[in-house]
Parts: sequence; C-alpha cells; structure tokens
Amino acid sequence: MAVLVFLAAWELITRLGMVPSIILPAPSDVIVVGFTDSGAYLSGLQVTAVEILLGSAIAVTFGVSLGVLIGSSRVAMRILTPLLDSTFALPWVVFYPLSVVWFGIGSPSKVLFAGVHAIFPILLATAAAVSIVDQRYVLLARALGANRRQLYFKILLPFALLQIVAGLRVGLGLVVIGIIIGEMLSSFGGIGYLISHAREVLDAPRVYFGILIGLALAIGTNAGMTWLEKRVGSWQEIGRA
Repeated sequence: MAVLVFLAAWELITRLGMVPSIILPAPSDVIVVGFTDSGAYLSGLQVTAVEILLGSAIAVTFGVSLGVLIGSSRVAMRILTPLLDSTFALPWVVFYPLSVVWFGIGSPSKVLFAGVHAIFPILLATAAAVSIVDQRYVLLARALGANRRQLYFKILLPFALLQIVAGLRVGLGLVVIGIIIGEMLSSFGGIGYLISHAREVLDAPRVYFGILIGLALAIGTNAGMTWLEKRVGSWQEIGRA
C-alpha cells in the first residue's frame, strides 16, 4: 500500500505540473519508455549481468582465498590487516581511469575495477572469521594428520562460513555499484551506459528507468545474499545441535 500511495502521489505531482517533467517524469512515462525500448534495456541488462558475474567471480575467488591465508597466520593478521583496512577506505573510483588506460573502455576495465574494489570487504571478513576459529579444532585436526588443504576445507571454512557470507553480501553489492559506475563513466554498452546516454540528451524517463534497473540489480543481489546468510546460519545451528 505504501508503494502504491507513493507512486500515485508521484504521478499526481507531475501531472499537475508541480515539478517539471525534466526533473521528475511521471511513473507512467517511465514505464512506457521501458516497454517501448525493452530491446535496448534487455541488451544492456545482459551486458551488465555478465560483467557483474565476472567481477563477482574475481572478488570471491581472490577475497576468500587470500582471506583464509591471512586469517590462518597471526603474523600476517598483525602486519596486513591495518594496511588492508586503509586500502579499503580509499575512494576507489579515482582509480577507474587507470583501469580504462590499461584495458580500454570495454568490459574488461569494468570487471577488473569492480572485482578488485570488492575483494577487500570479502578478504577482511574472511580473514577476521578464520582468525577467531577455535584453535582446539585446528590442533585436533593436525593431531589426526590433516594436511593444509583438509584444514582449510574441513575446519576453517565451515566454521567461518557465516561471517564469510556476510562479507560477500557487502562485496557483491560493491561489484554491482562498480560495474554500473564504470559503464556510466566510459562504455558503449550496459545499463550504466544507457543511463549516461539518456542523461546527455536530457531524456529523464529513460534515465529513471535505467536507475530502476540498477536498483533492482543491487536489491536483488543483497536479497539473495541475505537469504544465503540466513540459510548458512540455520545450517550452522543445526550442526551445533
């Protein structure tokens, strides 16, 4: 009901001319544009979705792997954690031009930028989670002859999984943001490009429809990771029981 009331008020305000349509187009105009240009938006969504998947693969692979390695070493935690915290706090968008210089304005520059940006929250969450795993389980596994691979996959990762998924929720959200920002700054395809192109020609309905798709991607990613986080939490509770 709240959403319907909000949309109705939005439509009424624009139809009465209380706000110029160039600033706030009517929701009906935004929806009509979406149906009219559905082919272009579906094509852009496909490009953006592929880039998000590739960026997420980079962030998860390197973030979790490096996080486990760092978290399993007290020396590495003391030395590298402050440095990684400081690096994560940097305004990473200023480094995007370097990615364009190295890889051009195609998809690789967006994927690299978003993937590297998202590595840090995943890495930090994984390292912190692994570092607090009860050492009695680690010592017991070693006493039973577990090698390093078995230690990682049988002890460290299962016990740290919930915190790792929490880090993934933040990191994958940054992937979506990084991809769309990259497409808006320099690209010939994707949802971000469609938003930027519509902005240049002052086509407000198309700008708003592109923004809605971007919001849907971000909300969907967050909702999926929240669901996974709850499932992992339930699985761990069952395991403890």
